[in-house]
Amino acid sequence: MYNRTTSKAKALEKELDGLAKAVDSIETIGMRCDLIFTSLSDDEAAEHIYEELLQAEEKRVGKHAQERISSGFSTLLIDTSTLYPTTTGKLERKISALPKRHFVAAPAFGPPPMAASAKLVFAVAGPYNSKKFASQFLVPAMGRKIMDFGSNPERA
Repeated sequence: MYNRTTSKAKALEKELDGLAKAVDSIETIGMRCDLIFTSLSDDEAAEHIYEELLQAEEKRVGKHAQERISSGFSTLLIDTSTLYPTTTGKLERKISALPKRHFVAAPAFGPPPMAASAKLVFAVAGPYNSKKFASQFLVPAMGRKIMDFGSNPERA
């Protein structure tokens, strides 16, 4: 997990007793993870973070991309931020243009205390199989309900 305020990530790592590992950069996440959840403050932050994630992810896949693609390898990026539809569409097009990368928009409705008690509601949109896979991590862990808005992430 990553947070711009490293102390928050370290505190959560300690609280979760080893279930999650705090890292000090976005690049580390892109280099190590196939399933990435984001919750970002605004559209500018989202565009910046996704650019860094994709650059790092490309380094990870790198010259072995064709081997990984033919073996069914993929990266799933799930964004729970509240973004403008145009920003969400821009991110989705950028990610989907890359082989075996998928994007799911899953804006969360509710304040942080509701996440802690798993009472958020998620508006989910993206490729069917990606939504289905991502949903198991959203409900019941963080939320109580998923509203499916189809395949176009801009609708979420």
